[in-house]
Amino acid sequence: MKKIIFITLAILIVIASALFINKEKTIKKGNLMDNTNTYTVIALNGREVKFDKNTNLIVAKHDSNRQLAPDLAAKLVLDSRAILDSSPYKNYKPLYYNPKPNSLGQTDYLAFKPWLDISYKASSNKLSPWTKSEKAYYESLKDKRDRYIYLVKRSNLKCTMIDIPEDAIGRVDSN
Repeated sequence: MKKIIFITLAILIVIASALFINKEKTIKKGNLMDNTNTYTVIALNGREVKFDKNTNLIVAKHDSNRQLAPDLAAKLVLDSRAILDSSPYKNYKPLYYNPKPNSLGQTDYLAFKPWLDISYKASSNKLSPWTKSEKAYYESLKDKRDRYIYLVKRSNLKCTMIDIPEDAIGRVDSN
């Protein structure tokens, strides 16, 4: 019986000391992380940055000595956010073509037809036969990657709306 009382008393002391230490750590931070003295700005990389309302400087989470030129960093974040907020396209939501019919059996085809006509130009039904110079050029290409890029260009498989660089077309081994 004495062991049980001793164990429960020890557990209560450990819990109380843990709460006291945790409370002490939050008091040391001061009012800097309090929501009444700070405001949040979303930076260009998507992170939330906390600013002090009085000084308009970034509130450091851990060590304030670690940041070089805090006034310039704060000005950079605030200026870039102001540019983004003044954009006429800040509330732009892109529309996507959904070929599946909705509950009424209708699709978005008519609304997207002009864009589909631009982006997917119909290539000729048949590829023209190879000329001797084309065949010689194709055979002169030494690695598979260059040959693949040449075939993609010749067959009109590239999209006309987006200029795809050659490095992105041929992601094949050169051996």
